[in-house]
Amino acid sequence: MSGVQVEDCAEGGQNVGHIDAGDWMSYDINVEAAGEYLVEYRVASLNGGGVIRFEQDAGQTLLGSVNVPYTGGWQNWQTISHTVYLEAGQQEFGIGVPAGGYNINWINFSRADGNTGGWKLVWSDEFNYTGLPDPNKWGYDVGAGGWGNNEWQNYTANRLENARVENGNLIIEARKDWYEGVEFSSARLVSRNKGDWLYGRVEARAKLPGGLGSWAAIWMLPTDWAYGDWPNSGEIDIMEHVGYEPHMIYGTVHTEAYNHMLGTQKMVGVEGGDWETAFHTYAIEWYTDRIDFLVDGRIYHTFTKHGGTAEWPFDQRFHLIMNIAVGGDWGAAGGYDPNVWPQRMEVDYVRVYQR
Repeated sequence: MSGVQVEDCAEGGQNVGHIDAGDWMSYDINVEAAGEYLVEYRVASLNGGGVIRFEQDAGQTLLGSVNVPYTGGWQNWQTISHTVYLEAGQQEFGIGVPAGGYNINWINFSRADGNTGGWKLVWSDEFNYTGLPDPNKWGYDVGAGGWGNNEWQNYTANRLENARVENGNLIIEARKDWYEGVEFSSARLVSRNKGDWLYGRVEARAKLPGGLGSWAAIWMLPTDWAYGDWPNSGEIDIMEHVGYEPHMIYGTVHTEAYNHMLGTQKMVGVEGGDWETAFHTYAIEWYTDRIDFLVDGRIYHTFTKHGGTAEWPFDQRFHLIMNIAVGGDWGAAGGYDPNVWPQRMEVDYVRVYQR
């Protein structure tokens, strides 16, 4: 690494900053299999006009390049990408800078054909646009009334204050604004009838809200309710996070036999320190005989098929939901702070793979 510096990043942790023409960085990477790869860069630039070169042989071999656009500021982040062909094995790659004026937060490699461990990309939203969430991919659950958990918010539709895409991220925002006569407003995005899947890998890269009274979730419900009302047809909570436990996230399964009304839900937590200040990848891998829960690629919870539909209703289509609730039986269990609002969940992408 030469000529660059690190600085605190608005997305959590630190980013590489002050990148100017002539600077460079090098990385040792183990490429598992030869093929086409997508190289993604999380960048920010006040001026635009920068260029990233992906190189080998100390800059003698150019594998690919991409232009860095104006993103709106040094901490307004956007994901850009290009594809390269890579040979298998341990290799040294370089990032060359023929034209600078940008920051880099992270670099990510994935198979360009959408295959990761045999998974093929079938649905995604990269949030590389601005405005309301894509109506071809997302709908809304709307209204107040507690949502079965004595929650306090009113979920809205097509309201930028509560759900919008900006700077390469989906923003779901819970606000204390007395909208439509309810003290709190928020959004609950659903892929129902726009993205519904039976088995597969479902993942989202997100930074979570905090504050006493917040309750964020990335989760799934059945589309067809083949076995009856909740909880009989099942629920898969890919990630839940409540503000009074800032160091914890949870993955949970609910069924007729296992649910929070009985106190038998199948829940496992992961302790960490930066769920609210850094992005992490939350995922499930859903098979015919089990559901694995993962954070940042590590399996921390497995629910295995057994019994009948009371234990395993997970042979039907499910859809994705992302929301921030306020208060409620769990969200307010550790108290409520009236001074922490608004709170945001920022989502970099959502991707669904199947085999």
